[in-house]
Amino acid sequence: MALAQHISIQNDTRVNLPFLSKISQTVITFYGRLWWHTQAYTTVLGMMFLVLTSLGFLSIYWFGKKLTQGLQHGTVAEQK
Repeated sequence: MALAQHISIQNDTRVNLPFLSKISQTVITFYGRLWWHTQAYTTVLGMMFLVLTSLGFLSIYWFGKKLTQGLQHGTVAEQK
């Protein structure tokens, strides 16, 4: 436990590239963040699309089942 207290981790994620200007570093950072957010929101929106599509098919199935039950009340099988 004493050994773990003396370990220090540097959390500096910046990369200093001398040939890039401040504007190009800002653009690269912007596109990196945009890429990360795009991937995250694509996953969330994909799951929402699947859920809504499933609910749509379920409602079509339910409505079709109710419609066919309503039409079968006057059949010959029920009259016997």
